[in-house]
Amino acid sequence: MSRLTKKSPNGGYCIDRSLIHEIEGGDLAGTAVNELAAYESAKEDGLLVWLPCPVGSTIYRIKTVFPRETNFQPREEVIEAQVIGFGVKKVAYIQVVDEMRVRQASSVVLKINSLGSTFFLTRPEAESALREREAKKSCNA
Repeated sequence: MSRLTKKSPNGGYCIDRSLIHEIEGGDLAGTAVNELAAYESAKEDGLLVWLPCPVGSTIYRIKTVFPRETNFQPREEVIEAQVIGFGVKKVAYIQVVDEMRVRQASSVVLKINSLGSTFFLTRPEAESALREREAKKSCNA
């Protein structure tokens, strides 16, 4: 079956009434309510995972690096990575690959619930979080 909703010109969503001929008995509202109920039940039962972005997206993560030019003194920096997959084991996770991992033919797994602390959807968010971390460290030093 097709999608039951469509985006309205004002940016909200509404029921797509053109589907009425596809729905048995023509009960579009009843079908929409049943579809919504199925999603709500799946969410309540812990069966629904909302992904933060699609596969192929660029994310930004804060990573500790050990640069040669600073005699391998650790520092944190924002690096760009590509989302190559998602999964669920004990928790939902996002699988990403960055420039270093491409050279090593490997990837890294990040918990989806670490969005906003370990990885970010925009570079400015990641850089802001890194500045906050550095400010906290300098206050504690």
